[in-house]
Amino acid sequence: MELNNLAQQFKREIKELTNDSISTYLRELTYDNNMDYSLWKATKKINRPVMQISPIGKTDGKGARNNEQKAQRFTEHLEQICQPLGSQEEIEMITEDIVQENEEIELATTTEVKNEVNNNINPKKAPGFDLITGEVLQQLLRKL
Repeated sequence: MELNNLAQQFKREIKELTNDSISTYLRELTYDNNMDYSLWKATKKINRPVMQISPIGKTDGKGARNNEQKAQRFTEHLEQICQPLGSQEEIEMITEDIVQENEEIELATTTEVKNEVNNNINPKKAPGFDLITGEVLQQLLRKL
């Protein structure tokens, strides 16, 4: 019981100190050059808070803090993803798989293309990586 009372009192004192600190900070804000435009800087900070970037994770679950640890983690990552290809046989097997996948693609008819553009493409949506809008596609269909 006494521990709970002390914890509540501690929380109230922390809250009071925080409020006093904020009040003091707000009273000292200015809008002119004499105090380095602190009002405008505070407003900017409130409107656009600074996002903290999390540290690079290491394999043991802890964050890499210094440059050496970051470089080591980056090296380990590159070693994992940049493995050399195996034998010539493995390369040929991969190439055959790609060729077989491409052979399974059926050609689309003009009717299918027209239906897809007219029914499933919204002309008001933003363009993709190719920067071609839905409206352009629909206009091209009409011209073709």
